[in-house]
Amino acid sequence: MHLQRLIGVSVSAVCFAACGTGAADQPPDAADQRPAAQSGQQATLPQNLCDLLPQADAERIMGKSLVQHRGDDSGCEYRDARGTSGTGLMVFLNAFAVSDQCRLTPGSEPLSGVGEEACIALRRPAGLYTTVVFAGGGRTFEVIAPGEDKDSELATAVAKVILSKLGS
Repeated sequence: MHLQRLIGVSVSAVCFAACGTGAADQPPDAADQRPAAQSGQQATLPQNLCDLLPQADAERIMGKSLVQHRGDDSGCEYRDARGTSGTGLMVFLNAFAVSDQCRLTPGSEPLSGVGEEACIALRRPAGLYTTVVFAGGGRTFEVIAPGEDKDSELATAVAKVILSKLGS
């Protein structure tokens, strides 16, 4: 009994000592001080993120009538005008750098031809959608749109429209 208690206290002391020093006590690295999205100049964004993806462009990509459900400085969402669930698209500003968000997105793989850096995750979230994370204008964007494979996904087309509006 005393031996088990001694071992438990010893293990706790070693863990405490190991966790008490390290990265948290180190001065921050200069690379950690840059903005989360990307280094360099950030583009000025509109008050409504949907201004980067006007409804007409979203409808052309989706091939149907849409209504704007959300539009603010950090997100834009269009939904099917008929109210059909699961048939909209979303655009978000992301606080992480593209490489970090891509590591956090299950099943993502690099995507070329879309901005400075990008990745794609097919069938994420929920199987019927695809997520594209990309950099543009010194910021990170995340697009979620219908598509189960590279032939049917629409998120890449949305990303390209946004990049064209940013001048990237």
